[in-house]
Amino acid sequence: MSEEKFGALDSLHINKDEFDFDPRILHPNAVDYEALLTLKFPLDQAIWLQLPTNKDDVPFDVFVLNRGTDEILVSFHGALNRTTQEIPRFERLNTLLKLNKSIICFSDPALYLAGDLELAWFTGWSDFNVQEVAADVLRRLLKAISGTHLVLTGSSGGGFAALQVSSLIPGSVAVAFNAQTAIHYYMNGGTSLAAQKSYARTVWPDLISPDVTDEQLREDWTGSVSPRLSALDRYSHPVNNKVILVQNINEFQYEQHYLPMLAACARGGNLSRISTLEYAGSFNHGPPPPHIFTASVCQALSPEETSTWLGEGKQQSHPERLDPVKIAFLSPELEDDPSSAAEGSMPETLGEEPTATNNCEEETEAVREIIRRVEQLEKSVLARPSTNHVNVSETAWIDPTVRMMASHAESEIIIGDHVQVYRGGEWVGPIEVGNRVFINRDSYIRPNVVIEEDVSLGPFVKLISDTHEQSDKVRRTGTPVKLPIRIGRGSWIGAGAMVLGGVTVGEGCIIAAGAVVTEDVPANSLVGGVPGRVLKYLPKLET
Repeated sequence: MSEEKFGALDSLHINKDEFDFDPRILHPNAVDYEALLTLKFPLDQAIWLQLPTNKDDVPFDVFVLNRGTDEILVSFHGALNRTTQEIPRFERLNTLLKLNKSIICFSDPALYLAGDLELAWFTGWSDFNVQEVAADVLRRLLKAISGTHLVLTGSSGGGFAALQVSSLIPGSVAVAFNAQTAIHYYMNGGTSLAAQKSYARTVWPDLISPDVTDEQLREDWTGSVSPRLSALDRYSHPVNNKVILVQNINEFQYEQHYLPMLAACARGGNLSRISTLEYAGSFNHGPPPPHIFTASVCQALSPEETSTWLGEGKQQSHPERLDPVKIAFLSPELEDDPSSAAEGSMPETLGEEPTATNNCEEETEAVREIIRRVEQLEKSVLARPSTNHVNVSETAWIDPTVRMMASHAESEIIIGDHVQVYRGGEWVGPIEVGNRVFINRDSYIRPNVVIEEDVSLGPFVKLISDTHEQSDKVRRTGTPVKLPIRIGRGSWIGAGAMVLGGVTVGEGCIIAAGAVVTEDVPANSLVGGVPGRVLKYLPKLET
């Protein structure tokens, strides 16, 4: 195919001093793959390409900005909120523009398959492998705009895509931020399988039935299409790219995805190709702050890549941290002196096959110890019985530090729509939480509790259903019992308040901060004190 067939590409000039570019002002250019080698990409001209897939009305959208640099920064997006974010999605574009390098951004074509699909990890579907297609597109565009080095970036699901596509391009560098490394292990907020379930039903209907249960999803259903759906599988074998893993040590994916990825790289003899950059961010899973993103990409562009601490101030600890921190450069000589770890280098010019460094010498006793420890961690974290019967609405948000224990069907925890639960709590089921409930930090909720819709719980609230029958024998605590607790619709439980077993709080109540409620509370009452008593009555809530 020639450029003339498509006519002049619709493009938009980008001023190097303008960093608030909106790609939606562009118009798409329908082209085929062969044309990528002959099309002209003028300097500083933003171009939106629409490449075909094997499905009608499902394009593969690619954004290209040629700035005439040897280095090309590539971006893959993560999960989208389909009610507020449109496709195609070209992520981190304004941040990348500030680095003054050529840019290529990909938008996941699988999101066109369903209007409510938020995340598809750039895997493609059964007969269209997006990872292989993206790698081929990058090779072609690399020649078309005369680049020599590819740096592939992405956060979360986009980080997964960067890892996967980079492994198919020798000499490229993947910079993966808080990345998932196996789709089978992914859970929203560390507790919910909703995103994985939606993806499996839409993209792999031949593998997953429409009525698939959470229990079935916990059995690895991805094996027949691995390694496309597992970076752990792919990096358990020798690769010829380089990887910089950037990880927030405070979020749940540190144990669920990051450490298993290091173990996979050890198994594949790839540790010399991995650098680790760590920082202490929020307790929520999400993209890195802009300064962390920029520092990490600059590290990939540097001739000296090392594993290091990226956060501000003194390096912080993590309970499962592997020692030494510079795990990427472990070898027998460095075991006792991790500070002397060898420095990496920029990858070879693309097109020149790098010399493979994968050999059995890396399989030292130190590496085997890492594998053993991480495999133990994988088993303990990924198969925790405490989350086996937690049923979370797709619209709920649960901080990953909240510990929920529901090891069997009789102790199920059910969480309704648009619920928000903040950090540090501990729950033991059975518990039922209605729609639009807000629960602040460090909640402590014991079994047999029902929280009706539109309830608000302040920080450090305790709903304690456990007690004991009184005994006259050796000790006063007799047989343990769990008495039910119900919090009525629209009620507000203030900070540090405690509600004991056997209590029903009527709808529309306010429990003052620090109160201890030992008896039923009539609807629309204000209760305070120890023990709690009705201080006044309130107007009824609107229905």
